[in-house]
Amino acid sequence: MIKSIDEYNKAAELYFRDHPYLGLIEKKPFHNMDETSSILIRLGIILQNLHVGPSHKVADFGAGSCWLSLILNKLRIATFSIDVSASALDIGKKIFERDPDANLDIEHHFLQFDGYHIDLPDSSIDRIICFDAYHHFPNTETIIGEFARILVPGGIAAFAEPGKVHSQALQSLYEKNTFGILENDVYIDKVWQEAEQSGFTDLKIMPLDSAQDMLLDFKQYEKYMNGYDNLFPHDKNRFHLQSGQVFFLYKGPFVIDSRCPGRLLSKISIQNKAPEKIRRGETVSLILNITNISECLWLAYPYPQGGFVQVGAHLEKIIPCSRSLIKKPTAYKLVSYDFLRVPLPHDIKPNESFTIHPTFILPDEPGNYRITFDLVDEQVRWFAQDGSQTLPIEIMVI
Repeated sequence: MIKSIDEYNKAAELYFRDHPYLGLIEKKPFHNMDETSSILIRLGIILQNLHVGPSHKVADFGAGSCWLSLILNKLRIATFSIDVSASALDIGKKIFERDPDANLDIEHHFLQFDGYHIDLPDSSIDRIICFDAYHHFPNTETIIGEFARILVPGGIAAFAEPGKVHSQALQSLYEKNTFGILENDVYIDKVWQEAEQSGFTDLKIMPLDSAQDMLLDFKQYEKYMNGYDNLFPHDKNRFHLQSGQVFFLYKGPFVIDSRCPGRLLSKISIQNKAPEKIRRGETVSLILNITNISECLWLAYPYPQGGFVQVGAHLEKIIPCSRSLIKKPTAYKLVSYDFLRVPLPHDIKPNESFTIHPTFILPDEPGNYRITFDLVDEQVRWFAQDGSQTLPIEIMVI
């Protein structure tokens, strides 16, 4: 018997309110060995391809107990946990509050969904993750349209869903008959039809959903690495893909930016000549030319959770070598790792150059100092960690 959307919403509420094993639900994803392994594999695929990082806003749609929202929160990502069940969201609030590693100072919201309209403004969310939830929706076309509405241009919606035979699986039949939960089969061609009509511009599918039966013995592995592609168990992989896929919907071309940057690279040079000596308390003013030679957009806006770029510098004191017949290498004593920060003038695109004017005062203690200029993706990493060029300058304080 076909139920109304409101009836399915009620069934979901009763599932999370009266489930006989709520303790297991609260422990998800570490609640069941078979499911846990599948969840972690698929979640890893999503995180590798979603291009998400600190200061992104992510909707966890069909959040259930909000376990995925909690993982994203620990990665310093603002989360919007959305579910039709108020009891499920109450469980989510509880697991946030009791987890000592939850970042409660980072934006996190719990929104009840009425089955029709997501209570968020247009173009307000950077990414959406719908993990094992799409196949429970009776009105997928409406929900895909809502995804397209709330995503920013360049936004991505990620899905981990079962496949064409899901409705007849034993667990699905149990959930349907016991709790009245809707268990649909998922057809990628139907997903794309609804998505394209809603304004999504591309669909990409990960052609690997399970590591089961994917093992090669050592000799097979050696041959495979030498180009014997037929050794990969494609038939077994196709069999597993019948039972589920990880796929992504794109709302226009997305731009990789410093919130999830890939490799960070810059070119730094000095335009004016740095002074060799200065007096104590004297201000040093430099002119630096910097070029973005990475493939990501450097964001200038100072997001509280990081993911924006600034020019920075480390300060070291040069320690004179002791007199000896054997020449010793120069030694450096760290004075300040975060000696300097200079904001970018604006967002910097790949291959774009700009000029910046750092000014600073060195310590009063006389001696030789080295200032090493670099760029830093705040709360992500320094560019030098990716092998980027730095600019060391030595100045004597007298």
